Amino acid sequence: GEYGRFFFQKYGIATTATRGGGGSSPKVAQRNPPPPPSPPQQEEPAPPQQEPVQDEPVKEEPPPKADPTPTKEEPIKQQPAKITTTTTTVNVLMIGTGEYTTGFVGGGRADSDKGAGVVALTMFDLRRRGKVGRVGMCGVNGKKFPGIRRHLQQNIGTVYKDMELDCETWPADDRVDPKAYITAIQTFQAGDVAIIFTPDDTHYDICQACVKQ
Repeated sequence: GEYGRFFFQKYGIATTATRGGGGSSPKVAQRNPPPPPSPPQQEEPAPPQQEPVQDEPVKEEPPPKADPTPTKEEPIKQQPAKITTTTTTVNVLMIGTGEYTTGFVGGGRADSDKGAGVVALTMFDLRRRGKVGRVGMCGVNGKKFPGIRRHLQQNIGTVYKDMELDCETWPADDRVDPKAYITAIQTFQAGDVAIIFTPDDTHYDICQACVKQ
């Protein structure tokens, strides 16, 4: 009846009428019931936000405190030089009267940095300092010696203080003697000094004479 139809429709049951026989009886055709509604999905709570992890600051070791007292470097002790002193002076014979010995060349002052000579100037200075005693000078032509003496006085005596220019000379002022060195050497003794500034080919003979004396 109406109630049954209402029931079947309410609950989703279809009915079909069949003919024949003693009337009609409804045949129930069941439908697949709709799936039960799924429960509402609950949103998962968002994970709590983590605060960014800050790296711990690296603790730097403080620099060592400077010693308020400055370190004094040990001074380098200089060893005193061993100087041998003696009261004995040496005698010197200068053999050769040219540019290196006196600075006298061609009748006048040498046109070079040795205008006042080297050897004689040094010997006169050492005598002034008490290192040298007797000073002698030997050449070949004695006639040059007056000019050499004037030259030494002008270029040394008037320039340097307390510089004595006294000097024995060979040969005599009026003589020319290539062997005058032999005579001059014989007036000196063993241990005296000979300084030779002569032409190269005369060195050997003069040195031999000095060694024998």
